[in-house]
Amino acid sequence: MKTIVVIILALAALLGCTKDESVKVEDAPKAVVAREVKAVQVASKEMLAYLKYSGKVEAEEVVNISPAFSAKVNEILVKEGDKISAGDILAKFDDSQLAQMEIQFTNLENNYNRMSKLYETGSIDLSSYEDIAASYKAMEKSLEYMSENVIITSPIDGVVSQISTLEGETFNNMMNPYFIRIINLEKIQVKIDVSQADSKLIASNMKVQIFDEDNSLITSGKIAYISPEADMMSGTFELGVTVNDPGTLKHNQFVRAKIILASEQAALVIPRIAYWDEQVFVVQDGKAFSRKVEIGLSNEAEYQIISGVKANDKVITVGVIGLKDNDPVKIVN
Repeated sequence: MKTIVVIILALAALLGCTKDESVKVEDAPKAVVAREVKAVQVASKEMLAYLKYSGKVEAEEVVNISPAFSAKVNEILVKEGDKISAGDILAKFDDSQLAQMEIQFTNLENNYNRMSKLYETGSIDLSSYEDIAASYKAMEKSLEYMSENVIITSPIDGVVSQISTLEGETFNNMMNPYFIRIINLEKIQVKIDVSQADSKLIASNMKVQIFDEDNSLITSGKIAYISPEADMMSGTFELGVTVNDPGTLKHNQFVRAKIILASEQAALVIPRIAYWDEQVFVVQDGKAFSRKVEIGLSNEAEYQIISGVKANDKVITVGVIGLKDNDPVKIVN
């Protein structure tokens, strides 16, 4: 009997404890979990509005030099990559034909001088004198032509880009488009084709930033001209961009360009991803608060903020969907 009473008392005590504990659990407030978000500070920096295009570098002076006839290359005095000046000798060709022509010309010149004296004294008629004079002038021009094609000189300042034939080989002007190519890399432009809509936004002297294929800034320049007519096939308009440091670019090189439409110094700037429905969310004391903002300049990556936030405010970039004012947030960049 005592045993039964002890068991009953023990069960009552246990049930009493369980009941008390369940009351405590039900009465405890539920924990609020902060949403994990990513955020960045509002930056104060130069803001650029621009158009992005691909372009091609073109030298204004590209000269292909060749002799007017096929001949053996006796000597090449330059190599690819050499900087040269106008008038520099580039190569010498076989001059055996020139030597023979010089002998013939000397004989003809002596005969012409003799006939001139005879004509002056009336010893020969006008027709005979005109025949010898015509032959002399024709030979003189042929000799000059031959001399110009035996020794090749550069007509411009520039850099030797290509040499098509080696010393000892015969240059064939029917097989090769040129013997030596000279490019003036100090006079170059970047050519860009833009759409009709964008052409209306662009004006002469606008600044342009030039980038390589890895998007590294190479140099800068400005719009030199805008074509007054569209391309018949594509409907695009060609722009010419002069660059400040032409030595950094190569003829026929492909580049990327940013045409600067407008700029603002010390602008408040946020990523485009942080802006939606004319507002942003800022983080203060571990909570999110919406701010209606006014935007100014924009580009593919950023917005300028005119009003609504201040420098160094933290704006949420990831995690805003379904977010409400005063929601707790945790930045996990």
